[in-house]
Amino acid sequence: MKLNSKYGKGVIKYLGEEDAIDEVIIYGSSDDKGFALIRVLGDDMNPAHLIQLVKVLQTSDYNAENLGDIGEFLKG
Repeated sequence: MKLNSKYGKGVIKYLGEEDAIDEVIIYGSSDDKGFALIRVLGDDMNPAHLIQLVKVLQTSDYNAENLGDIGEFLKG
């Protein structure tokens, strides 16, 4: 899956079955912030849980400053 937002561009790739993911790789880049490479390993991860985590992070009231640029990217 390719992502494109005002913060930059990114790609999400996974290994495993669609309903049982074993590895997720996220690459993101921005002209002013640099790049990020995130690798998540697990056994039979449920993609719905990963999506739920991203939604919770986007709607929560956490202090993104403590996470630096990654926090701003997650806040979307």
